[in-house]
Amino acid sequence: MMKKGLRFIVALFAAKWFARTVRLFGHGGSHTPARIAKRIDPAFFEKIERPAKVVCITGTNGKTTVNNIVSQVLTKLGIGHARNLFGSNLHAGAVSTLIEMLDWRGRMTVDLAVLEVDEISTKTVFPYLKPDIVAVTVLFRDSYARNAHTDFISELLNDAIPEESLLILNSDDLISSSLAPDNQRCFFSVDRLPGEEPETTALINDLSLCPTCRVPIDYTFQRYHHIGRATCPSCGMTNAGADYVTTKLENEHLIEIQEVSTASVHGYKQIGANITDIYNETLAIVLLREMGFQPETIADAITDVKVKSSRFDEETFGDKRMISIMGKDQNPVATTRAFAVIGGLKDAGRVCVLIVNESIDLPFCPENLAYVYDVNVEYLDRPFIKTIGVASQRRHDYVQRLLLGHIAPEKIISATSEKELANMINVDDYDTIVLVTGTSNAPGIKEAQTILRTQLAASR
Repeated sequence: MMKKGLRFIVALFAAKWFARTVRLFGHGGSHTPARIAKRIDPAFFEKIERPAKVVCITGTNGKTTVNNIVSQVLTKLGIGHARNLFGSNLHAGAVSTLIEMLDWRGRMTVDLAVLEVDEISTKTVFPYLKPDIVAVTVLFRDSYARNAHTDFISELLNDAIPEESLLILNSDDLISSSLAPDNQRCFFSVDRLPGEEPETTALINDLSLCPTCRVPIDYTFQRYHHIGRATCPSCGMTNAGADYVTTKLENEHLIEIQEVSTASVHGYKQIGANITDIYNETLAIVLLREMGFQPETIADAITDVKVKSSRFDEETFGDKRMISIMGKDQNPVATTRAFAVIGGLKDAGRVCVLIVNESIDLPFCPENLAYVYDVNVEYLDRPFIKTIGVASQRRHDYVQRLLLGHIAPEKIISATSEKELANMINVDDYDTIVLVTGTSNAPGIKEAQTILRTQLAASR
């Protein structure tokens, strides 16, 4: 305690007092405790006692889901651990998570931390936590305001990842799988699934040229964007061999993962419906295996796991449905994946799509709209999609993009707010209403959902 100093103890008391107080009023306050502590003691994070084992999950998409799956399994097994389950993945969020697990004398009360860490925050988190395992989902271009280029993020991660960390990487992603080549590494992959068709129409491909010799690479199977199996015809660069392979869907409720070193195959309950869900679950299972848990133990515990509903949430009202699917804000890949899922809802009847994942940019309207033109709105050009609505102060730009994507003008509506857009909808005209949501405009999205729920309930 004396080594930490009086300033550390005062900072710890203030941070823990604040965290407990805001919880009494039903608020999370996920970043503020760390900010309070750092203001009192600028060296607070460096002085925090590190858990005996630290696991960090990073990547452009999927890290919150993977973190939640792993944490739920650990909780089911009765293993205490520090975890940030609700996307508090910046530097302050990680510190606040650890503060929760310190006692009032500054001693760590758990031996394990499983933390989701934003890619940019790894440069401030990793040097102090020195994670034993770093699991990476995928790397794509992301928000243009922060990390639009995968080379930038790759270089940042290479500088941040400690030499002693075990890396768990997606061999189907030639960008993330090339990180920290001198580290001990473990790879996972998802084989081409029964009936799965390649997707070559995505506008975004962050790896069309070989990173070694800069010639166009050949994809033998392009799952989406740059995810898949590829080879450079010049230097032979290709995907790393996988240690764990999700081989197939046995049925709609089961995935099978082959462990290559032993040629053993183990079945697990399938948690999500689409390919990104399968990747996230595969990584979570591989991470648990590399942490030392047996397949049977994981399979039993994972049966009760539920993914966060904000990613894909479905409600029924008689014979009608309302679906909310996460598209993220100003993220062209995440929004494209959401549109691809919507474009596949062939049995959903008459569909109305409301794009409400973009309102303002905290607090200014976004000026760089290049990401709008990266998004594949073409996936929404389906005869069963009857209406596409956008709610944004820059709605005219989004309407223009829809028109350039060959969406019929009579299908398009727009409004300045989520509330206004929801009030424009007559639910009797549709069988399924899909909201493409974001993360920064939760009050507006909630208001739109409430309006639509009221109308749908009354239409039964």
